[in-house]
Amino acid sequence: MKTQKKFRVFYFGADMPWQQLVTHGFRRRNTCLLKSLVNNKDVEKVFVVRQVLRNEVFKNIFQKQADTKVRDIYIALMLPERKWLPFTKTINLLFARLFILFQTGRFIQKNDIIWIYWIRAYLFVRKLKVKGRYIFDIDHNIIDDDNLPENERENVSKTLLDIGKRSENILSSCRSMINWYETRGFSNCLYIRNGIDPNRFKKHFSEPDDLKKIPSPRILYVGTLSKWINTNLFLNLIKKRSDWNFIIIGGNYKTSLSEKLNNLPNVSLLGFKTAEVIPRYMSNVDIGLGIYKNEEWLDVDSMKFYEYLASGIPVVSTKYHNYIEPDFYNLIKTSNNPEEIENIIEEYLNLKKQDKEAWRINCKSFIEDSTWDNRIEIVINYLKN
Repeated sequence: MKTQKKFRVFYFGADMPWQQLVTHGFRRRNTCLLKSLVNNKDVEKVFVVRQVLRNEVFKNIFQKQADTKVRDIYIALMLPERKWLPFTKTINLLFARLFILFQTGRFIQKNDIIWIYWIRAYLFVRKLKVKGRYIFDIDHNIIDDDNLPENERENVSKTLLDIGKRSENILSSCRSMINWYETRGFSNCLYIRNGIDPNRFKKHFSEPDDLKKIPSPRILYVGTLSKWINTNLFLNLIKKRSDWNFIIIGGNYKTSLSEKLNNLPNVSLLGFKTAEVIPRYMSNVDIGLGIYKNEEWLDVDSMKFYEYLASGIPVVSTKYHNYIEPDFYNLIKTSNNPEEIENIIEEYLNLKKQDKEAWRINCKSFIEDSTWDNRIEIVINYLKN
């Protein structure tokens, strides 16, 4: 029986070099999937490709790295590309290939996996004219996102179509993004959900100092304060239930919501927290909250829900798409009715001890099924076959 050759993966689109991620923590979908690629037994080597400035490239490529399965490699465009400067693109391409050869020991091969997260990384890959098996990963519906300026929509659409043609597979945790591709004739899409690293949540976590002064019940929201939030519902709930304390971890993104929240006496804005300390906060509150708007394109597979459940706290959310409850084994209760949301929270707060334990056992089963390693295993098995 022929032995399956192991994969070499070139990863474009990490937030920072691997060596920094190990210290900073694996917080977003792209870096969590990267870590699980490194963990996978069928992956021989992972190269995290970073574009740097020309005055930084030699300093980076000569820095010492640990001899592990994963390595950071650095590429710079050595010449400014101008129409009136002939051959600059060709020279930059030659330098890029030499940088890859010097740092990896060989050129990229057509059977290597070129893992690409998001459009910016794809544009860099296309500039380098990289060969290989393209895997494009996109975590939410970028084309219908109301954060995308209208004047950019056409160009983004053209780029996404170009990606679809060049990619062996398109991965997304968002059904509406996959549907966008499929309605345009693409059959190379894989629905790969977000996941969880259970090891982050196995310890017993002491109460953080900035929580000690906040009485129970504590209702936690973790995430960016963006246009995706159902602001009116959120503010009305907070104002109505002055006996509940709402804790917000995260900052503004293209909104001024934090200023409105900051004026409310039962809200504590704790700002950004690293992935390493998030479990300490989640395990010391009563309820985890999701509060997205109900929009067809906003069917994100919220990573915070996995983390809430891994921490053993009940989750209450708006019903922003129809699959939330079955996707999460019916462990999450949802409604778009403000009074119902209030009643659900009240019900959870008054849950009996034995019912809490039964619920947590079901959570554990869901978490074990939903690891990032399991998500990557699905993709790797697909590539092998």
